[in-house]
Amino acid sequence: MNDWLMYGIGFTAQLLFSARIIVQWVASERAGQVKTPLSFWFLSLGGACFMVIYGVLRQDIVIVGGQTVLFCIYCRNVTLKGFWSTTPLLMQVILSVPLLFLLWPPIASRLVEKAFSPSEGIPAWLLWTGSCGQLAMFSRFFVQWIHSERLKQSVLPQAFWWASLCGAILLLIYAIFRYDPVLTTGQVFGIVVYLRNLSFSHRRRPRPASV
Repeated sequence: MNDWLMYGIGFTAQLLFSARIIVQWVASERAGQVKTPLSFWFLSLGGACFMVIYGVLRQDIVIVGGQTVLFCIYCRNVTLKGFWSTTPLLMQVILSVPLLFLLWPPIASRLVEKAFSPSEGIPAWLLWTGSCGQLAMFSRFFVQWIHSERLKQSVLPQAFWWASLCGAILLLIYAIFRYDPVLTTGQVFGIVVYLRNLSFSHRRRPRPASV
């Protein structure tokens, strides 16, 4: 496939991810605290769809595996917001189509084979670095998911931003050594916003009462 088309799909994903961060950032700046509008999750779903396609085309199991898990968590957050059940069926199907590719054995087997091939795949140390980065990105939403389930509403705790920052740094290293402009651009932008949200969380922490 033409590299321009592949990278175009990847940058479309990053554009949607960047848009979700900007939307969340603007909402938080206006409120003076961390806010998560519904559009954050719908943009996340769209970005994950394109990113799964990009990962398949790039034959990168780190990208595909991470985005597949995150897609499911995004869906759950939209549900907690009370909107997934009211989303038109056609839209639900469109958002889910990229994940159906992973159920097709030829694509799944080729993806795994290429990812772990000694000659064409990813070096072991780099695979571990990228996998740890994706694990951190997954864990942030797992923490967020558990926290939201307890409160019965979709919220982003401070631990979410710390995990995001750690994951972004690891994925940036992975992206640089993989010569991947899509991942590199996304992680650099993300790090800036994660630091800003951490400053919001730190500022709102209750101060110890003076004696």
